[in-house]
Amino acid sequence: MISILSVGAWLGTLWGRVAIGAGAIVMVAGLRACDVQRQRAIGAESVVDASKQKGREANARNDEVRRRAREPGALDRLRRDDATCRDC
Repeated sequence: MISILSVGAWLGTLWGRVAIGAGAIVMVAGLRACDVQRQRAIGAESVVDASKQKGREANARNDEVRRRAREPGALDRLRRDDATCRDC
C-alpha cells in the first residue's frame, strides 16, 4: 500500500512537479471552457430577448395599421398617398 509519505516524496521529484503543472494547466483549460460555454448561453439569451422585443414592436405597429384601416375613409387616404397609388 502506498503511504502518504511516499506520494509526497514522489511529488517532490521532477516528474511529480511535471504532473502537478500538467494538472494545473488542464484545470485552467477546463475552467476556461466552462466560462466560454456560460458566456455563450448568456449571449444566446440576450439575442432571443431582443428578437422577442422586436416582434412585440412589429405586432404593435401592425395593430395600429389594422386599426387605421378599419376607420372610415381608409381607401381615400391610400389613394391620396403617393407611395401607394401613383396612378390615382
